[in-house]
Amino acid sequence: MIPLTGAISLNLSLAFGILTLFVIGFYIRNDDFRLYRTGQRLSLVTSGLSLLATGVLTNELIAGNFDLDYVAHYTSNETPFMYKITALWAGQSGSMLFWLAILSVYAMVAVLQNKDKHLSLMPWVIFVTTIVQLFFLAMTNFVTNPFEPTNADFVIMNGNGLNPLLQNPTMAIHPPMLYLGYVGFTIPFAFALAALIKRDASSLWIKTVRRWTLVTWLFLGIGIILGGWWAYLELGWGGYWAWDPVENASFMPWLTGTAFVHSIIIQEKKEYAQNLEYDFDYRHLHAVHIWNFPHAVRRNVFGAFFYSKWIGASLFELRFHHHDCQFWAPLLQKSGLQIRKTFGVIYVEREWISFQ
Repeated sequence: MIPLTGAISLNLSLAFGILTLFVIGFYIRNDDFRLYRTGQRLSLVTSGLSLLATGVLTNELIAGNFDLDYVAHYTSNETPFMYKITALWAGQSGSMLFWLAILSVYAMVAVLQNKDKHLSLMPWVIFVTTIVQLFFLAMTNFVTNPFEPTNADFVIMNGNGLNPLLQNPTMAIHPPMLYLGYVGFTIPFAFALAALIKRDASSLWIKTVRRWTLVTWLFLGIGIILGGWWAYLELGWGGYWAWDPVENASFMPWLTGTAFVHSIIIQEKKEYAQNLEYDFDYRHLHAVHIWNFPHAVRRNVFGAFFYSKWIGASLFELRFHHHDCQFWAPLLQKSGLQIRKTFGVIYVEREWISFQ
């Protein structure tokens, strides 16, 4: 009965997420403030149901309900309590649900923090964030459902247990830190895209984005350090996985995030027009999760969904930027930025600026 509650919560979260898009879309079209308030509440309900589903799966992992395929694969009666909890992100299905849970927490905080602020941008922020949530809701509902029952015609008394390599204190912290970093960049991206759509070149929203970015960038850095420590202790590869492409997938967003942090600090100090082209390549943040962690790699339709999402977002971004170049070019040049176009790709180049 309890697993059914988790599955229904995911179904309802998907439904409320779609409803959120419709309500916010009607508000953008008709400018009825009651619709905006309703959209806020629907967004909170969508996130709350996702968190409920995550709590249900965590409870089943701790209780050892081997009727669930995910629980039977990643826990056992002998698995220590702490690692029953960390089994939540040990596999692909739980990993996706955990990603969705963190995104839901961030979305709720963003909505509640800005309940009566950034009223011109927040409808689009909610819209963009909900689209990202719907992607993961679609994954967990239709592609890799963590509440799928075990396919067996007998009673399963024990599970496979967690991979011994993952039964390490650093691996109990390393993935959540990376996830907090990865997912947290969704909010700055949503604000940047909202400002692009609304053509808002003011300095008000950049302060909110700066705080979000600093926190998520810090989480990502901590996660990378913990991952290196774990590799020294467990993997026996002779040291830090500096050139392993799977783990470099976490280092590349950290580098682009570092560049973005420096960029917005310079813009805030110098009071330049905001460079809304600096989206720190959010497409890469989605693409990196195709590889996931070493213990959750699968070459299946799941990766194809990520590729299609990344390609679709890239095409939309290029089309949107192409039509917006004439508006933003003068503002960007005041900031020491230049729009260039190479092989059909539009990008922004910053000249060297130092603090005085």
